[in-house]
Amino acid sequence: MKRILIFILLIATSFSLSGQDKKVRFMPQWFAQAQFAGYYVAKEKGFYAAEGLDVEILHMSSTTTNNVLDYVEEGAVDIFTNELISSMIADAKVGNLVNILQTGQESGIMCVSRIPINSFVDLQGKRVGRWKTGFAEIAEFFCKDFNIEVDWVNSIQANNLFLANAIDAMLCYSYSEYISLLFAKGRIPNEYQIRFSDLGYSFPGDGLYTTKQYLESNPDVVDKFIKATKKGWSYAVANREETLDIVMKFIRENNIITNRPMQQKMLEEVLKLQTSADSKKIEYRRIDKDTFYMLNDYLMQLGYIESPVDYNTFVR
Repeated sequence: MKRILIFILLIATSFSLSGQDKKVRFMPQWFAQAQFAGYYVAKEKGFYAAEGLDVEILHMSSTTTNNVLDYVEEGAVDIFTNELISSMIADAKVGNLVNILQTGQESGIMCVSRIPINSFVDLQGKRVGRWKTGFAEIAEFFCKDFNIEVDWVNSIQANNLFLANAIDAMLCYSYSEYISLLFAKGRIPNEYQIRFSDLGYSFPGDGLYTTKQYLESNPDVVDKFIKATKKGWSYAVANREETLDIVMKFIRENNIITNRPMQQKMLEEVLKLQTSADSKKIEYRRIDKDTFYMLNDYLMQLGYIESPVDYNTFVR
């Protein structure tokens, strides 16, 4: 009887363990904001849990100078978001990253100036603010092609420098710093801004990533995470006010200073950047090979990487 009871207990324990959700540590590449609305919705509405995933959403400190790849290198993150170009540069060094879902079909990077930009040479020699943590490569491609030399000024956030007239222009994202500038200035005429995607520098932006080791060990987990994430973004498109409620909840929990109108504009712009230029619909297309090879060429010419990133191992 004792052996039978032990056997029953072992069977029950086995079923209990097999029923446990798989723990996944997920980190967006920036602070809590509407840029990551689909992930917040997938967590809050139980889409990850429905796939058997216990997803912990981690955010970096608002005062850190690290980026998400630092946490990946430390082994503190399983799945994360990041920009395509930044990820390619990192992969060229470690050969360890895999793009598992390309969400942003366009990068939202822009340049806003305090003087009208009647021609590209108007930027020659100007003091231009950019981020300490990177993400300025597309602007550097542009400067290289048009033989423009600018005086780069590195900072965590360039908005205050720009508003204080300490710099002539600044790089910003259409869904982030640009919106803050609009709220501060009220209006920015078209001749005071450059959208690099409008000039032919149309490269994919945010994507979802993991490491090769994690993908090899947990292919089913990655598939389930992608499925639930797509469902989260689809829900965000169809239920924007509820999505903003969820976003603001995560913002409050992370003590981020912002407001709902700014987050609403961010959500609208992020969804716009996810929209395919061809179909005019939100489609998470695989990264185009020609675009990928073009980025490889640019990054090698500028000395960011020494050899091309392998498309077949980088893109799932």
